[in-house]
Formats: sequence, structure tokens, C-alpha cells
Amino acid sequence: MEDEKLKAIFKCVQGLTFLEWQKLKQAIDENFRSEATKQNNKIPMAAPEKLMDSYERLF
Repeated sequence: MEDEKLKAIFKCVQGLTFLEWQKLKQAIDENFRSEATKQNNKIPMAAPEKLMDSYERLF
């Protein structure tokens, strides 16, 4: 991340209380989890050959 971008972020969060930081963090984390779940739900099942290879390596 660019130094200028980091400085702008740090300036914006200056003065936050710990409770305010926790609430902000929770909102950001929830957004990332939601987006990650959307992406995970779009991943198709692997080809049967790949699944068989994986299965045989496990057992």
C-alpha cells in the first residue's frame, strides 16, 4: 500500500476510541466475509479425474 494512502487512513482513524475501532473492525470484517462467501459460492466442482486423484491420495 502506498505511504500516502496509509497516512490518509491513519489520519482518518486518529482519535477513535477502542470501542469505536472494534465496531469499525467488525463491520469491515463482516464485509470481507460476505464477499469471500460470494466468491466461494461461485467455485465449480472439480473434474471427476481431479477428484479421483485427490481421493486416492487421501486413502
